[in-house]
Amino acid sequence: MTRMTRVWSGAGAGPPADTMTCMRTVPIDEAQSELPRLVDQAARGRESYEITRDGDRVAVIVGADDYDALRETIVVLADQWIYAEHLVGQADIAAGDVLDVTGLTALLAEERPHRS
Repeated sequence: MTRMTRVWSGAGAGPPADTMTCMRTVPIDEAQSELPRLVDQAARGRESYEITRDGDRVAVIVGADDYDALRETIVVLADQWIYAEHLVGQADIAAGDVLDVTGLTALLAEERPHRS
């Protein structure tokens, strides 16, 4: 019996709509017979699968990009300095304190030593 659960795969106060994934719960015997299809669907999109044995969760199938994003999130959350810098960056974006390409180019030109 396959069931679907909506899970959030991100960090922060709440789940933005684009970080929601469909997590399907699949019994191990079904997963064994459907493994190539499950892997293809996980690899193509943001679909992931929770594999159960006798009703207990035993494994998860996620696409490689989602897995990499989860690992990166763990690194950021585990390092207080990186996480603090992340929060500062989010606050800057929310306040509109951002540069476009022209502004960034000008800033870099100011900071670069001039050669004669």
